[in-house]
Amino acid sequence: MSERLALPTRVTLADSAALLRTLTPAVARDDCVLDWSAVESADSSALALVFGLQRAATAAGRQLTLTALPNGLATLAQLYGVEHFVSQAD
Repeated sequence: MSERLALPTRVTLADSAALLRTLTPAVARDDCVLDWSAVESADSSALALVFGLQRAATAAGRQLTLTALPNGLATLAQLYGVEHFVSQAD
């Protein structure tokens, strides 16, 4: 069973580095679901958070699944051409 990691209401430049430090141990120890359902504000640093967590999970042989990704973040990923890296579970 995957560990559910719920993100806070903000995932912005001011928050992303601390979130990466906090969440990296979890994604390295277990398969995780990164739950975006509470996120009300996110910027491009949220993509960096996803990439950092995906790197940590992959290095540890774990899976990271995204759920409830905000539309704005999906749009940013498309704009930058990285949408295939931030696909979410159905």
